[in-house]
Amino acid sequence: MSMKKVLHLVIALPLASMTWAWGQAVPPLERKVSISFEGEGTGLALKKLSQAGGFTFSYSPSIFDGHQAVGGAYKEKPVREILNGVFGESINAKGKGNYIILTRAA
Repeated sequence: MSMKKVLHLVIALPLASMTWAWGQAVPPLERKVSISFEGEGTGLALKKLSQAGGFTFSYSPSIFDGHQAVGGAYKEKPVREILNGVFGESINAKGKGNYIILTRAA
């Protein structure tokens, strides 16, 4: 390996790890995501959203109809705002670690 390649690795690896760590430090509900839904069921929409945002949802399937079609396009919006667009005020969302816990609103 040439000295130039070694130097690039020495610089790139710490920068990459700092970027990853910073991304994980942003709470899941505040992470900005670009995503669109076109008639997908809410269950599939949540799966796509969790993959795009790098977190996991936790919820009881009984709190909403997982097959209800949703639609919408969101560009660099916080996950909290996307969830409000999909569910309105019928669902409460709370972040805990790298999880978003969904519960039925009172």
